[in-house]
Amino acid sequence: MTLLPSAALTTSALPLEVLRDSLLALEQVNSGVTMLALIAAGRPEQSPRLRCLLQGLVALVESCESDLGTFLR
Repeated sequence: MTLLPSAALTTSALPLEVLRDSLLALEQVNSGVTMLALIAAGRPEQSPRLRCLLQGLVALVESCESDLGTFLR
């Protein structure tokens, strides 16, 4: 999975680029996690790995929220 076709922000419309790249990344993460969940549902031995991935994603988001000074859950 390749994230963010334009990882380097290059134009004068930086807020729009950040928003666009964020939405594209969220779509890729959503599709990937959905696919992994469907696979894990059919193969229970994959479930622990998926749960670990989900916990890591949540922890990463919470860490970024803390670093950027946004709200915490």
